[in-house]
Amino acid sequence: MHTRIGPQHFAYWIGSFLINAIIFTGFASLFLLSQFDLPERKPLKIVIKEVTIKSPPPPKPAVKEEKKSEKKSQKVKTPSPAVENVHERGDVPVKVNKKKEEDVKILASIEELVKRKIEEKGTKRNREFHKENMGTISAVVSGKGITFMTGNRKIVHTPPLPSLVVSEFPAPLRIKIWVNPYGRVIKAVIVQRSGDAKIDSILLRYIKSVRFESINADIVQTGEITFRFRGG
Repeated sequence: MHTRIGPQHFAYWIGSFLINAIIFTGFASLFLLSQFDLPERKPLKIVIKEVTIKSPPPPKPAVKEEKKSEKKSQKVKTPSPAVENVHERGDVPVKVNKKKEEDVKILASIEELVKRKIEEKGTKRNREFHKENMGTISAVVSGKGITFMTGNRKIVHTPPLPSLVVSEFPAPLRIKIWVNPYGRVIKAVIVQRSGDAKIDSILLRYIKSVRFESINADIVQTGEITFRFRGG
């Protein structure tokens, strides 16, 4: 009878072969390792030593800083005994700073304002003293010239009278004038004519050249001049 090997038996034989081979190789390796002398492991040695740590050297003295401090101490002056005594008494002098430019400007503006106020008061007083109306001034015209009889303001200059030629005596001539503080006639207007136009124009030009005394007041005074004509 012939026996047939099935696939199950074939797998069994292969598996047993592999297991035996593994066991055999394991024993063989153990045998080989036992034949070699492995070096013995030496124990570790630990040595403890005392180490002394050196302290750091002391820092070098700062020569420059000391010198600077010495110089500063030399610059600072020691207070004199007189100052110390004053400090003890409590009467210490205080330094006063110089006036700034702004302070000087403010003081100058205040001074100007005060001057203006004084001048204004002075002009008001002068206005009260000097009346705006000089009054009536009489003038007599003759062959010798003009004679003025002034009112509230004195005449200081009269120009020479030009020649007047008339056939008969004109009527009195009245001229209103405006005089500034310096004594100049700044305006003249005929109020009453004499009847002779030539005489009127000559005397109108003439009165503008007359100078009165100056006054210390900022006003313009008015007055009236009456010209009367006489022979001789």
